[in-house]
Amino acid sequence: MSKSEKLKLMIAENVRKHRNAKGISHEELKELSGLSFGKIINIETGNLENVAIEDIEAIAEALDVTIDDIIKVDEYK
Repeated sequence: MSKSEKLKLMIAENVRKHRNAKGISHEELKELSGLSFGKIINIETGNLENVAIEDIEAIAEALDVTIDDIIKVDEYK
């Protein structure tokens, strides 16, 4: 598995973990982030070819966490 694939899966896992910890549904995250329902599902399942930093920023802000909490950059060094 490539570093890129691992990163997408870690982003997916972290988004899901933080969303569930806050008790936020996919629909609520859609409303809070301004992203489409489909994009949220694709990010959370790791099915997007490329994830824009703006989308990660919108999700992090909606979940009241940092971008680092979502991407966990230090785990990929």
